[in-house]
Amino acid sequence: MARQEMTDDFVIVNGDVVFTNKLLDGLIQHNHNICVAIHRKTCYDQEDMKVITIDEVVNRISKEIPLSDANGESIGMIKFANKANQILIDTLDKMVRNKEYINAFFPRALQKISDNGFQVHYFEASPEDSVEIDFHPDLDEVRASLEKFTSKISLWINR
Repeated sequence: MARQEMTDDFVIVNGDVVFTNKLLDGLIQHNHNICVAIHRKTCYDQEDMKVITIDEVVNRISKEIPLSDANGESIGMIKFANKANQILIDTLDKMVRNKEYINAFFPRALQKISDNGFQVHYFEASPEDSVEIDFHPDLDEVRASLEKFTSKISLWINR
């Protein structure tokens, strides 16, 4: 575990997420200590890490949430600030000692934190500010976007 690196504020990012600076800046600047980046969609898939939000708080986070109950999807970016890093460390320490959590996704720790009375807030990002690369078409989409971006930079530099 990277506990020795968890002394200051930090953001956990899933390795398959490509995101804009705008999303990261918004998440970091959000004024709550535990904050999950989410976006809203008109419909959700079974594989989505779904959330149920009430007011400004994530009430539930799980792939097991019924599609009809979900009102957001976790992007895979979570900020921990101030003393929230120690809350996460303590929660993970307890979970790794319990066989029930051997195959658990990280958001299960967020749910436990919430269940233990700590509020997990959310930052709502635009769906255009991130993409999750699960399949080859997702990667192709990111590559095409980057090619457009780099060609714009090239035109600007070569003026």
